[in-house]
Amino acid sequence: MQVKATRRFDWLTALFCAFLFLLTYCVGYALCLRPSSDISIHATWAAEGNFQDLTSFFHHGAHPMWHMLVAIPLLLGMPLPVAAAIVTALCKALEFLLTRRLFSKLFANRFPELVVTVSALVCLMVSSLCLPFYNPTVYAGVGTPNTWHSPTQMI
Repeated sequence: MQVKATRRFDWLTALFCAFLFLLTYCVGYALCLRPSSDISIHATWAAEGNFQDLTSFFHHGAHPMWHMLVAIPLLLGMPLPVAAAIVTALCKALEFLLTRRLFSKLFANRFPELVVTVSALVCLMVSSLCLPFYNPTVYAGVGTPNTWHSPTQMI
């Protein structure tokens, strides 16, 4: 009789996931209160969406998935900054879990699980770097999915 290996709960991954969720929620909520921020603008567009006319989510030519996800809690009466921050935080947490899983498969048996988990967190925390000696107006690595200012790019 073969015994199936059971996976034990990974406390570090859960802790990092909760940390990212909380941090992203706080940053997203604060940015939603700034009318000129990208997340605030996208949240306003999400509030304009109408599930009876799905094309309304495409009117601004932006990525509609985030807008639709934010519109769902709005239907339940959730305030716009809270809905936008929660959806963005959930996306960031899911992004971490997916990155962690990918790294675990890529680096299986090469690195300890601790290194894999920390690497996934670091990957999601870093962003584009401005290289002023190269070109002060261009960021190296622009377009990374871990930008903190663009919720639609993250999703």
